[in-house]
Amino acid sequence: MNQAAELIQQYEDFTSFSKRNTQVHTYICQIGQAIWQMEDNNLVFTVEANRFLRGMVRALVATMLKVSRGTISLQQLREIIESKNCGNADFSAPAKGLFLQQVKYPYKLTAVQ
Repeated sequence: MNQAAELIQQYEDFTSFSKRNTQVHTYICQIGQAIWQMEDNNLVFTVEANRFLRGMVRALVATMLKVSRGTISLQQLREIIESKNCGNADFSAPAKGLFLQQVKYPYKLTAVQ
C-alpha cells in the first residue's frame, strides 16, 4: 500500500482521479505526503496536498486498495494515472470512511528529490 502511496507522490496531474463534470480548470495537485498506517486495528490513509479534486481521495483510496488486493499492479496504477481518464480509476470507496481532519493555510510543499 505504501508503495502505491509513494507512486502517487511522483505525479502532479490527477485527471484520472477527478469526477467528471467538475468545473476546475486544472487537475494539477502537489501531494506532499501520502502514507498508509495501522491505527487501533484500522487501516488509515493520510494524504497532504496543496489541493484536492472532487472525488480525488475516494478514487485514490479505492484504486490503491485494488493494488493491495492484487487486482491491479503498481504498473497498472501508473498507467491509470498517466491515462488521464477517470473511467480507469475506481471510485467505490465508501464516503462514510473518509474524514477531513485538518486544513492548513498557507500550504508549503517541500521539494522531493
